[in-house]
Amino acid sequence: MRATTGSASSAALASTSSLSEFGRERCGTTAGRGQTFARRRQQQGSRRRRERCALRETRATTVDNDAMMMVTMKTMTSEEDGRRKRNAFDHRATRRRGDVATTRAGAYEQFLSGITEKDRKDVRDSWEKIMRWKSFVESAKLNDEDVLANTKKVTIMGGGSFGTAMGTLLARNKNDLDVVLLLRNEQEAETINATNRNMKYLPKYELPKNIRATTNAKEALENSDFIIHAVPTQHSRKFLSSVKDIIDPKTPLLCLSKGLEVGSSLMMSEVIPEALERDQPLCVLSGPTFAVELMQGLPTGIVAASEDEALARRVQSLYGSSCLRVNTSTDVVGVEMSGALKNVLAIAAGIVEGLELGNNAMAALVAQGCAEIRWLSGKLGAKSETLAGLSGTGDIMLTCFVNLSRNRTVGSRLGSGETLEDILGSMNQVAEGVATAGAVVQLARKHRVSLPVLTAVARILEGDVDPKDAVDQIMNLPQVPEV
Repeated sequence: MRATTGSASSAALASTSSLSEFGRERCGTTAGRGQTFARRRQQQGSRRRRERCALRETRATTVDNDAMMMVTMKTMTSEEDGRRKRNAFDHRATRRRGDVATTRAGAYEQFLSGITEKDRKDVRDSWEKIMRWKSFVESAKLNDEDVLANTKKVTIMGGGSFGTAMGTLLARNKNDLDVVLLLRNEQEAETINATNRNMKYLPKYELPKNIRATTNAKEALENSDFIIHAVPTQHSRKFLSSVKDIIDPKTPLLCLSKGLEVGSSLMMSEVIPEALERDQPLCVLSGPTFAVELMQGLPTGIVAASEDEALARRVQSLYGSSCLRVNTSTDVVGVEMSGALKNVLAIAAGIVEGLELGNNAMAALVAQGCAEIRWLSGKLGAKSETLAGLSGTGDIMLTCFVNLSRNRTVGSRLGSGETLEDILGSMNQVAEGVATAGAVVQLARKHRVSLPVLTAVARILEGDVDPKDAVDQIMNLPQVPEV
């Protein structure tokens, strides 16, 4: 019994041991399988991660490539657009140039097509008529006196820019002509003789060798064929009185001075005989003449006015040349009044410039000023054609519109805010319009003529009104008909 039981127990134990080993083997197999599965999953995960990374890289590369392609395409498109735009611009520019050239050519062709053969013949005939007139006049004057050829000495009283320039013209036209500048300052005379230049007024220009300067009135004036008066108007009476006994009563006096005498409101043609205490052969020279342009030999026109028509023609012969045209006139009043009053008007023009009132205002002012000159000069007997000519309108245009004008410069600086004291103190030449303005008003009152612009200038110069206020007052005068 016990043996059976022991055998059973042993069998059971053996069975149990076998089961345990099986279990262990099974468990070991399961564990191995788990490890293998884990390794596989890990490998699969790594592979998947690698694949995902590769996919991302591929995608990134694809995106970058796409972006690069897009950028490249945009660049190519931009360049293509740029080329197209440049081509279009060049085409339009070429077309515009072509249009302009066509328009210009068309305008010129249109101009030419409007000229008939009859028109051309009329123009040629008109010019040939002028040339025939020229030949006729020259033939008629063949036997006239050659005044310059017969002139041996000319004296210029005054050493300013205009007197120097007019003396230079004569000296250039005749090399053996003795041209003498009569000055008051000994040092200035010595400088001119030493340097052949008027260093005070025209330092850039060399004077002809036959010009000399002196302060000796007797030496300068004796035996002169012509005496040219170029002393400023306000100093003329005193100067002429000092030399009246030296001047030959028969020697023609050519007056370059422009202005009205303060106190008397007299013209130079009236001051000269009073200062000399006799009638003197007199010719007034006036017109649009800047001294520097005369020195440069540029084309210029001037008027020689004398009550003695023969004297005016002699002065014309004396000065006439390829660079200076000399018109004659017997209207001394018209020539002198234009020359005096235009200086005052030039100050007004300068004020408009200084205030920056514009071109419309400038044109209106000068037109009004011309009318005022005509009104007052007409009262004194001036001829309208003189006022419209070279010594009138011509001189007004030059003095009012060009910066070289001393009087215009005074006005411009006044309009810019400078004081008259500072302006005159800085100038080495005389602006005749400053002194003449008051004399113009006195003359206008005497002849009962209203001169709004010229009177306003006198008020500004005397300090009674500011330039801008004067303009406002004139602009607010009653509206009137054109006269």
